[in-house]
Amino acid sequence: MDRAEPGLLTGFYLVGSVCFGDFHARGAGRGRLSTASDIDFVAVAERRPGPGGISALAQAHATTVARFPKPRFDGSVLTWADLAAGPDDCPDVPCAQESRFAAAGRDGLNPVTFCELATRGIAVRGPEPSDVDV
Repeated sequence: MDRAEPGLLTGFYLVGSVCFGDFHARGAGRGRLSTASDIDFVAVAERRPGPGGISALAQAHATTVARFPKPRFDGSVLTWADLAAGPDDCPDVPCAQESRFAAAGRDGLNPVTFCELATRGIAVRGPEPSDVDV
């Protein structure tokens, strides 16, 4: 992303099973559901991406999925203002569900994701979640 659209993504956070220590790369094992965990994320853009930014996001996602087909990557691309406003006030945003990218959608825009980010999110890029207005 940094090469294709410098400065667009200023935050990237892991949420979901990864931040709760319940990630299962190859499935949960014997006696439990055998599905593997996905990697849930919240990417934060400095500004709402235009067509070039959407294209760069789609290409970066496709490159990541091609290199790492499993686990699946699920998440959304929000702005800092979206995080402060809350999920109900967010417009449709670029997102991915089951590793499929959509230029606009509502995947990941829910109170659970916002709560996970605020309380347990793991900062890969950007300020610590406790320093973010969520």
